[in-house]
Amino acid sequence: MNKKILSVHSKSALPKLNYNVAVVNKLEDDFRLFIGKLQDAPEAAYTLLAQMLQDDESVGCDGVGVYLSSYIYELLKLNISLNSNQTDINVILTSTSPRRKDLLSKALPAQQLSIIDPGNQIEYDIKSVRPEIAVMNIALQKIISFAFTNKLTLNQNSIIIASDTFINLGNGERVGKINQESVPLGDQIEKLQSQMGKEIKATTGLVVYKIQDGAIHINNACSTVRFRPLDCPMSAEERQLLTSLVEDKEYKYLKPLLLKEIVTVQDITEAYCVEGKHKNKAGGFGIQDRELFLCIENILGDPCTVVGLPVSIINSRFIDSFITMRSVSEIISSYWPEEIERTKIVY
Repeated sequence: MNKKILSVHSKSALPKLNYNVAVVNKLEDDFRLFIGKLQDAPEAAYTLLAQMLQDDESVGCDGVGVYLSSYIYELLKLNISLNSNQTDINVILTSTSPRRKDLLSKALPAQQLSIIDPGNQIEYDIKSVRPEIAVMNIALQKIISFAFTNKLTLNQNSIIIASDTFINLGNGERVGKINQESVPLGDQIEKLQSQMGKEIKATTGLVVYKIQDGAIHINNACSTVRFRPLDCPMSAEERQLLTSLVEDKEYKYLKPLLLKEIVTVQDITEAYCVEGKHKNKAGGFGIQDRELFLCIENILGDPCTVVGLPVSIINSRFIDSFITMRSVSEIISSYWPEEIERTKIVY
C-alpha cells in the first residue's frame, strides 16, 4: 500500500513552490509511518497526522495542508471508484449531526445533496496541538473512516464534505458535550451557565474532497460568541419575541416563563437544559435554537461556523457556479428571521 500511495509523489513531482525542503521530506517520511499505523494503532496514527498538519502549515505554501492533502487524496482513491457515465451534481455530507444536516439542507437544493451516516467511529482528539489543528485532524479522521467503511462509486462532479467543531473558553479550556449520563442534571445546567457572561470561540475543521479538482482541501474557520450575564433580563422587545416563540410547538415549554415579571438569561438556560435541548451539542448549546439565541450578546464571524459547518468557505472556495447555493445572509435570515436577532451578528 505504501508504494502505491507514494509512487506518484516523488520529490521531483512536488509543486515548485517556495517551501522548506526539510519539512516536506519529513512529511513524506511521516506519511509512510501514518499508513503503517492506521489499521493497528489508529490513535498513534492520528496523533502523527495532527503533527503532520502542523508541519505542513509551516511549509509556507498558500493554504493549509497543501502537501499532506495530496497524499491523503491518493489514500482515499484506493477505495473510491469513479463512474464517468454519471455527471449529476452531488454534494455528500458525511455526518451524524442533525445540525449539520439541517444547515447544508438550507444551503443546497435537495436534489443536489446526499446525507450519508458514517456510522459509529472513534474520534481521537489530539490535545497536544492547537484547536485549529486538532479539529481539522478529526474532520480528516471522519473522511478517511468514511471512505474505508463505504464502497463508493462517485462521478466527477461529486463533492464530499466532513467537519467537526470545538468550543473553547477564553482561557483555552475546551467545552465538550455536557450531558454525560453520569453527571446530574444540576451539574449540566451549571456547566452551561458557567459560560454565560463570557466569550467563547467556536472552531470548525473542514475537509472537502472535490473529485473534479483531484484534490482534498483542508481548512478551518473560527467565530466568537459572547454570552450575556446570567442575571441579564430580557428587554421588552425580547420578551415580545419570546411570547411569539412559545406559540411554536418547539418552544412551548418556555410558556411558564411568561408568568414571571422579569425573565433572565438564567431562567432561559435552566429551562433549556431541563427540556434536554443542550444534549449532544458542543458546549451544551446550539445558537440555532432561538430561545438560546436570546442569551447571546453578539457573534463575530460566520454563525454557521458555530452551528457546525463554515458555509462561507464552502460557498466561496469549493462550490462551482453551476451549483445554486444560498448565501450566508439567506441562511442567517432562515435561522433568525427577526431583526432583533440578526443585529447580534457581526459578519
